[in-house]
Amino acid sequence: MCTNFSIPRKSGDEAQVSARTYDWCITLPQTQPVVNFVPRGQSFPEIDLPGEIKWKTKYGFIGAGDKKEGYPVAYYDGLNEAGLSAAGLWLSCSEYQKPRKGKCHLYNVNVVSYVLGNFKTIQEVKEGLSKLRILSVDEIYPIIYFLEVRVFWGSFFVAISLGLR
Repeated sequence: MCTNFSIPRKSGDEAQVSARTYDWCITLPQTQPVVNFVPRGQSFPEIDLPGEIKWKTKYGFIGAGDKKEGYPVAYYDGLNEAGLSAAGLWLSCSEYQKPRKGKCHLYNVNVVSYVLGNFKTIQEVKEGLSKLRILSVDEIYPIIYFLEVRVFWGSFFVAISLGLR
């Protein structure tokens, strides 16, 4: 399980601190930790997964995640140029939606990059994700189970449950 916490600001001109842990009780597969700058106009997803939406980033972001050999970076945390930050939190008992004909979907491994690359405010994130079905990609990254994505903007944050039945 992962833990996220935020220290609130006393006033609007102070910095907000947000941090997270990786509380792993299992042996993780061999991956390479990565911190990248992703520019505006970057095409996603970087791997063709069946039926997934495709997009180009509207906002540049700095993202942290990991890279499994033969696959693109899976971003779990980041901050975009508009000040929106997102963290994908892990919970092994998460259950995801199934694909539905005629409904756009996004795999859990791409949720953080989708949020950071496309949205400026929490309201935009809520509206954008409400149009999608979030599917599991556990056959590629078997340890990715997002219960929620925590999104921070200014002094506000929202925890968005993903794909849980």
